[in-house]
Parts: sequence; structure tokens; C-alpha cells
Amino acid sequence: MPYLLIRHKVNEYATWRPFFDDHSATRASYGSRGGHVFRNADDPNEVLMLVEVDDLDRARGLRRSP
Repeated sequence: MPYLLIRHKVNEYATWRPFFDDHSATRASYGSRGGHVFRNADDPNEVLMLVEVDDLDRARGLRRSP
């Protein structure tokens, strides 16, 4: 199974996280099968998302989506 690793800087993690959680259906529409969110210990507003996907090419569209 392929994975998509996304590194993202957010303005405020506490504000971003509920938005991320609410958009699981959008991620699923790009083939996401779920994943994990990690925070940088030195900068808690920098997140890494490891997303398991059905198809890597289809999942790359997720990176370009708003």
C-alpha cells in the first residue's frame, strides 16, 4: 500500500486540527484509507501527515486541493 507524506506549517494547531478532522470524507474521495498526524516537538505548528492511499497518482490530487 502506498503512502503520501505531507509536511505542512499551520498557523495554529488547535484551530487547524478540527478542520483536518472534519475533512476526512474529502481525503477519502482522493483514495485516503486513513493515516496519522505528527507534530514537530520543536515547532508544534509544523505537522506531518502520513496518509495511506489506494493509488499514489490519485492521492497526489489531494496535495493540490484547497
